[in-house]
Amino acid sequence: MNATQRELLRTEIMRIAGNAAPNAVTLRILAAYLRGLLTVTEPELLAEVQYLVGKGLLDPAPKLLSPENKAWLVTAMGRDWLAEQGLE
Repeated sequence: MNATQRELLRTEIMRIAGNAAPNAVTLRILAAYLRGLLTVTEPELLAEVQYLVGKGLLDPAPKLLSPENKAWLVTAMGRDWLAEQGLE
């Protein structure tokens, strides 16, 4: 994946998470929305989600049931970023 594709992937992850708010998104949900736009493996997708968590744009969702099925929520900073980009 080149830098342009990675930026597009990160932007789409944020857009999907922002549209899902206040609900969380899972890797399965992200992959379903990305199908046809980008070819990305689950490890690549997870790496980009973790990158966005590290940047403070996404947070892991608290889960009482099935915490092994990870999910993420867009943060306030993430919503601000989406608004600045005109994606909200």
